[in-house]
Amino acid sequence: MMRVYYRDSHGAVVLCDCTKKDTVAGAFRWKKDLDYKLRLDNGDPIPAILLANKSDLNNELSTAELHELAIQYGFSGAFKISAKTGDNVEEAMNFLIRQIVCAEREGLYVAPIFQRDHNIKRLESEEAIRHRRSLKDSFKNVCC
Repeated sequence: MMRVYYRDSHGAVVLCDCTKKDTVAGAFRWKKDLDYKLRLDNGDPIPAILLANKSDLNNELSTAELHELAIQYGFSGAFKISAKTGDNVEEAMNFLIRQIVCAEREGLYVAPIFQRDHNIKRLESEEAIRHRRSLKDSFKNVCC
């Protein structure tokens, strides 16, 4: 993928089919490409989770195997999910959101290059800025 495809991403979901082990290799190629093209300010990869879909069916990938592979390839977490039943989807997304909020709180997201000239113009109203800050304050006790 081209770097522009990932631009300004704060997190990633990489999906594979746990009934077909060959799709797992494709997920790792996506992760490798993502890590090559997009990093946090401290050099670490952006938060990314590996989701193994179709957990409601007989599958070839055990939970232990999935977690081992996720660690090996540098995913923040791994979850077996079912898009059909919704099983574990919310838990996976909440995990990723917590990872993103923690990285944001630590100031690890780099401003896009076009904004680095210190001549940034705010296009939002003061009220919108206050609202955004109040939302940010409400996340202070979520993690980290």
